[in-house]
Amino acid sequence: MVTIEAFLCNLPFLEDLITTFIGALLAIPAALWVDRYVRYKNESNERNQLIDALKNTIETNISLVGKLEEDLKKDAPTQIALNFMDLSLLDTTAVRKYELISSIPTCVAIDHVSYELHFLNYILDYIRIVDGNDPGKHKPPKDIIKSCRDRLRTAKDALNTAKEKLKELDRKR
Repeated sequence: MVTIEAFLCNLPFLEDLITTFIGALLAIPAALWVDRYVRYKNESNERNQLIDALKNTIETNISLVGKLEEDLKKDAPTQIALNFMDLSLLDTTAVRKYELISSIPTCVAIDHVSYELHFLNYILDYIRIVDGNDPGKHKPPKDIIKSCRDRLRTAKDALNTAKEKLKELDRKR
């Protein structure tokens, strides 16, 4: 039977016990700090990549809207570029951007762009349906063209606002 005196007099065991205890006390906070630092760096890299990707998507959509705007300048357009707006990144990062980008107004501006471009895609879908299988033979109704022009102006404003907000974030990096 081991007595307490024998236990306390076992110096190598006590040294190992105290060393292990002190090591654990130092290692746990150090490991937590390293984990937090790595997560912060990963989120920072992901945030920078997201901002760059959003800027590219906004630029792509500005050019698509410009092309469509050019096609609709005529009174009775016969040829309309019916390209879809680029919404894939805007849709897939709809929630994640709020976690990564600390600027709520920027996220709201990007969501507004997404809304406007979705609406524009619905109008373009309608024009495709009216055009049917004989492209250029059926002209869309003038009110649809007017609605598309109005929505293009709104989308262009939203795109430019989002572009400026992203530039502000870029300057803060």
